[in-house]
Amino acid sequence: MRLPALLQGRRFLIYAFLIVAAACGIRFLLADRYAGFVTDQSLFVQWMETIRRYGLGEAYPRNGSINYPPLFPLLLDLYGEALNRLGIAVQAGSLSFKGVLLAIDLAAMLAAVKLTAGAGGARWRLIVLALFALNPAFIADSAVWGQVDLLHSMLMVLAVVAMPRRPWLSGLWAGFALLAKFQAVTVLPVVGTYLLVRLVRGRSFREAAGWLIGFAAPLGVAAAYFARAGSLSAMFRQAYADAVGQYASATVNAANVWFHLLGVDPSASDSEPYWAGLTLRTIGLLLFGAVTAFVCLYIWIALKDPEKERAPEAVLLKAAAAIGFAFFMLPTEIHERYGIPAIAFALFAALYDRRWIAAAGTLTVTMLVNVLAVLRSGRRGFGRGGRNGGGFRPGGGRGWSGGSVPDAGMSEGGTRHPDRGFAGRGDGGLGGFPFGGGPGTTLSSGYVWVAAVNALLLIWLLWALWREMSAVRATVRESVQDAPAAH
Repeated sequence: MRLPALLQGRRFLIYAFLIVAAACGIRFLLADRYAGFVTDQSLFVQWMETIRRYGLGEAYPRNGSINYPPLFPLLLDLYGEALNRLGIAVQAGSLSFKGVLLAIDLAAMLAAVKLTAGAGGARWRLIVLALFALNPAFIADSAVWGQVDLLHSMLMVLAVVAMPRRPWLSGLWAGFALLAKFQAVTVLPVVGTYLLVRLVRGRSFREAAGWLIGFAAPLGVAAAYFARAGSLSAMFRQAYADAVGQYASATVNAANVWFHLLGVDPSASDSEPYWAGLTLRTIGLLLFGAVTAFVCLYIWIALKDPEKERAPEAVLLKAAAAIGFAFFMLPTEIHERYGIPAIAFALFAALYDRRWIAAAGTLTVTMLVNVLAVLRSGRRGFGRGGRNGGGFRPGGGRGWSGGSVPDAGMSEGGTRHPDRGFAGRGDGGLGGFPFGGGPGTTLSSGYVWVAAVNALLLIWLLWALWREMSAVRATVRESVQDAPAAH
């Protein structure tokens, strides 16, 4: 019995290695062929230079454009130092910069191999792993664009998956996720509701205490480091406090409900009264809060099922996917890449409920089109000129050497221009999908179908959770009714 199981395990690892190797090769080729969004990358290189000159502790007050929490800037510094020792200068739009993103993707894929262990048969594990490693939306975001959304996405997934068995480790991953991107806060309602369920039904504070200790550890170390450097307030303000309101418009090229479905001008300020004295920002947050409350109720009811309570990973992953996607669809000021965590959660939820592979696949298609639409927005946004020029053209990303590129304009770390979107009004096309001429956004009326599919998908996700809740409630009622008769 042991020998076949051992051989099966080795066979799985061989196939997993081939999948990861193929994914790395594809990323390498695309990263080398396309320069990507050079404005973002130039900004990251600028941050790297600031940290190299002044140290991470002084980087935030020295460079007001650093608006990511410190984990990614730290990785940039370590990566830049390693290349410096090899005599390689980091250049935006080339492999010399994108190498750090490829390394993060590789770490995420190795973590995915581990996370699939014990979840379903080997064949289905390999299918999910392949969809994760070869996911075109992930590849477009990192290897092509030059962004780092898979970092906090995977840390969020780790926090959710570790929650039932190792609460302290879940807290640790959640702390690191918040040190990677403020968007990771969306995972807190999921783990918080689970801890509340365990506290109320298990009457034990041990899990909550362990999670809080793990959560506080990385955040406490970071706070102490920046406090000692005298820059804690600057880091907190730039990375967290200023996150809301920095791009105060209805949408920043996200194909969600605001522009295509509700007809709101993308450049409309979300801080001015819009309806019944409420601002767009308030309305969006209220809608998102309502969905979050519903999903938390789903967790509370679904875990009344003894089987789900014993193995709650599926419930938590589905909940995190729904909240993550609602975050993309409902609040204002959302960027085109902010649906990446929802794809990751949906893929791992599919390990336990195969129906969710359809949600993951649909999300992959809509997010890929959304990202490529911004990258290929006419004459701007996908060559060495970044959002301010260059166009979508091959050959821009070749080479490891060269000097660092000076700031080519501000992106997430600087000033966007919501009146013209990321890239102005495009005049090109993406295959058979027309775009261009839309007011104030790269996503013109030609992309209504993307937003419509996204909206239908969100409705389906919430409906699926509702059906599961109803089934659990019916089961609980039947068991309560049968209990006296059995007695």
